[in-house]
Amino acid sequence: MMDFSKVSYDDFMKREPEVPDIDPLILKNRQSHDLHRQLLDVWGEVDSSLSLYDKWKKGQADRTDLEKQLECVHNCCFVIYSDEKASKGIKWELKVAEWELYDFILWDNRFNNNRKTVTIWFDEWCYDTTYTGK
Repeated sequence: MMDFSKVSYDDFMKREPEVPDIDPLILKNRQSHDLHRQLLDVWGEVDSSLSLYDKWKKGQADRTDLEKQLECVHNCCFVIYSDEKASKGIKWELKVAEWELYDFILWDNRFNNNRKTVTIWFDEWCYDTTYTGK
């Protein structure tokens, strides 16, 4: 399981993404999809994470469950991080959004996000407001 110890924004952005335990064939298959589809997978995991976060806040789930779900977010992000077709810019934006999600849910919420602001970037991809690759 991933280590979700608090890490600063700067340190998170400097380090290489953790390589998840994904079968290489599954990774290759996921990378065969276009960026929009890959980002929809990320969005779905983010949405599930926020639902579990709500349960955790109510005492209906524990932190371990939440961390396992956030690991699913990272696994979907890693598909993009390791995809040579994805631009450096999209990888950087995704990494910022990933850190902000972890910071909002688990750490200090440095940027004072709320549910809406922490998901804005992901929602843009889900609702097709920024995608121009069609």
